[in-house]
This record gives sequence, C-alpha cells and structure tokens, in this order.
Amino acid sequence: MDKKPTARAAALGMTIFDLMCAKGWRNVDLSARVGWSQTKMSRLKTGDRPYSVIDIAMILAILDVKGDERDELLAIAESLTQPNSWLPPVMSPASRARFLTCLERIATHSTWFSRTVVPPQLQSREYVRFLTDNAVVPQARAENLRSTVAEQSPFTPSPARFFLSEAALIPADLPPEVTAGLLHHLLRLAVRPDTQIRLVPDSVAIPDCPTFTHMTFADHRPLVHIEAMSTSVFLEHDQTLAHSRAVLATLDERALPAAATRERLLELATDLTTPSATDPDFPDSVSRRAPHLTMP
Repeated sequence: MDKKPTARAAALGMTIFDLMCAKGWRNVDLSARVGWSQTKMSRLKTGDRPYSVIDIAMILAILDVKGDERDELLAIAESLTQPNSWLPPVMSPASRARFLTCLERIATHSTWFSRTVVPPQLQSREYVRFLTDNAVVPQARAENLRSTVAEQSPFTPSPARFFLSEAALIPADLPPEVTAGLLHHLLRLAVRPDTQIRLVPDSVAIPDCPTFTHMTFADHRPLVHIEAMSTSVFLEHDQTLAHSRAVLATLDERALPAAATRERLLELATDLTTPSATDPDFPDSVSRRAPHLTMP
C-alpha cells in the first residue's frame, strides 16, 4: 500500500476546513478542541501527510458532523492511501459536489474531455435551470447538476482546457433558443485567459473513451477523474495517466484551434437563431447530427 498523501487527501482536508468555517471556527479553534498543534492541523488541509480514519472520525465528531455526511467522509478517508478510489455511490449530491469542487480548487490545471456531454463547469445557470426544471435529465442527475453549479459559483477555478464534441453541443431534444444561449455563454467563457475551449468537429475521429478529467497538482501526483453514472472514480496508476495523456495529445492534434472554435461556436449559434432554425418546414442542417442529450 502506498502511504504517500494524494490530492484526494488535500480535498478531504479542505472539505473539513469548509465545515469548520461554516461553524464560524478558525484553525486555532479546531486545533485546541482536537488537541493538535496548528501546524499539524494545517497539514490536514494541505494533504502533506496522511491521517488515520480514527483521526478524521474524531475531527468530524468535534465538528458535530453526523449521519450520512459523516459516513461519506469516512469512506473517502479509508481510500486515501490507495492509487485508485471512488466516491460512495450513495453520496448526497451536495457532499459530492463539495468534494469535487475542493479537488478542482487545489488543481494547478485540468483538462476535460467528453464525446457526449457539456461539462457542468461550462453550463450557464439558465441552461441548467432548463435541464432540471423540464425533466430533460433524470432526477438524480439533476440534483447532482444543481449542487455542482451551486458549489462552483463562489470561486475562480484553476486554468482549464475543455475538448468538446460538436455533436454534444446541439442536442435534438432542446429548443434552439436554449442551445443558442449555451453557445453564447461558451463564447463568453472562451475569451477568458484561464479557460481554453477546443471543439472537435463531427468529421474528426474521436478516441473511444469515457468522459474524464486529467488533473495536475503542485504538490501531489496527477490523477484521472472519471464520471460513471452517479459514481466518481479517481485513478492514479502510471499506465492510466499515460493513456489519458496520449488521448489528450490526439485531441490536441485533431480539435479546432481556440480561435477557430470561437468562430464555429458563433456560426452554430447564428444558425440556431435564424428563422429557419425554428421553422418545422425548413431542412434542419444542425440538429440532424445531434445525439440525444446525456448528462454526467
């Protein structure tokens, strides 16, 4: 067993510190109640050293964290020294979103890829509201999506690159104005210095792999985060990391450059907002290539 701390340990530590702050406590307050030095407590937040499940259970008890939330965090703590792990499948949407957001906050860079979906990080509030209010996605996924957006709004994410399949942007079961609104939102995000969006045209062969995020950190090993239904899997094996880097290198060669991506997003949005886009008697050249909408 590899006992070297991982980025997941730092994300757990940050989650615990968020719970501490929610009580109005400071580091010195929690240290005094636990009986640790402030230095030792700070290492929990940074993930500089592994802590036992008993240590985590003691801190959660002092923070009055009970029930499912306590069990979920202890399950994460039990897996921290393993090179591969996952979040509990029954983890509540709010707890899941909080942990994943903490992981993103400590990343130095993230690269995201999917053949079929638009990442929650790039979805506007209006787009999410339409998906969740109109039963476009299953209830469980809608709750995860709401929680993810709510958790991500208060902070500026680390630099990120997104490879998006063009087909995933134009789902056949959404009104054109909703999709056009998302495309304009993507255009606003695409000019930010910390966000790079690369569109993969329909005509380009896309690697056959699940939706994943390759994340790097200043003080920890990289990891690959895979979304599988309601479960989040974290992989840190060298072979997995090498494979994800190879997939991203292929996408880097085949995807449109950032400038061309912005031009294509504007073209798609313009097509959707012309009268022909809403005229049932007019040939639809955009949505014919769009798959049914699926969400992570």
